[in-house]
Amino acid sequence: MPPAEARVVAAEAMLSDFKNQVALWESVADKRAVTVEDLQRRKFAVQAQEARVAEAKSSLALLKAGAWKADVQVAEAEIASAEAQLQQTETEIARMTVRAPLRGVVLQVNLRAGEFAPSGALQTPLMLFGRLDRMNLRVDVDENDAWRFRSNAAAVAFVRGNRELKTELTFERVEPYVVPKRSLTGDSTERVDTRVMQAVYSFDRSKLPVYVGQQMDVFIEVKNGAKP
Repeated sequence: MPPAEARVVAAEAMLSDFKNQVALWESVADKRAVTVEDLQRRKFAVQAQEARVAEAKSSLALLKAGAWKADVQVAEAEIASAEAQLQQTETEIARMTVRAPLRGVVLQVNLRAGEFAPSGALQTPLMLFGRLDRMNLRVDVDENDAWRFRSNAAAVAFVRGNRELKTELTFERVEPYVVPKRSLTGDSTERVDTRVMQAVYSFDRSKLPVYVGQQMDVFIEVKNGAKP
């Protein structure tokens, strides 16, 4: 409020000065000392200053009357539009940001900066991500021995190359669909069309520090005491 009032006072003071100058020029007795052009210029300056005074008074009156309801609505609409644009930008940033679905570590990266990343299902994934605190072990049980399998049977896993490194396994689940065996041992009695039932076990990696993807030998107890 005070700055608007000060602008009104300053504009009125300048208007008074311009009017005084016009009065002085008109009071000159010798009209030859005053050109018509200069006198008209000062009169136009008075008119322009009167317009500035009216504008300053109008701004002061509007400020005293408070904000117009329509102006408030326009401002609120602009704020809502800006917030919507901000939310849209944040959503786009979130869509373009890759986040892990859970806490873990990156196991393998097959993509480098600047390299094209194809979409869809790939034979070799661009990145492998997983947890290392609890390891899952997929066990292939020959279809001929599947009938002997029991989920509550004790199971032990051994590290290949060192039979002293072993750990007990915890049963997780059985995948009921029998699939062709992918990794053949080379045994002469093993057929190429061998199919296996896959059972998933887990163990604490702190008890047996192995690496992800490492193959292990698993022994599962059966009813008669034999271990397939």
